[in-house]
Amino acid sequence: EDYVSAWKLWKLLFPDGEKKEGNSWKNPSVGLIGLDTLKQNLIEFQIKRAVVKYGTKFDFVFVDDRKDILEALKKMLDDEPEWLPSSVSVYLYRYDYFGLAEENDEKAFGLHAKIN
Repeated sequence: EDYVSAWKLWKLLFPDGEKKEGNSWKNPSVGLIGLDTLKQNLIEFQIKRAVVKYGTKFDFVFVDDRKDILEALKKMLDDEPEWLPSSVSVYLYRYDYFGLAEENDEKAFGLHAKIN
């Protein structure tokens, strides 16, 4: 299977809760209530919902510009939480737009870590 063509943006945000994904994507009145500062509860929420929707065999890609967030997520996932199936691979990418566009920083985009 061509994984690049199978890729799609899943518009599931934390405020969606148990509602259909994407409800809060275009609704600016919905706040990020309940989101922790290192996005740990966000990635847990998204992966749990992905398991329900897609089963236990998929790749999950998470992109953020902050190294502290990526490192906190890596540490959490390295501890093998019970909600993360071993058959789900998680890719943590760093994407720093300003570092890439304005500073020409070669480390502004790249794979931070792969779990599973």
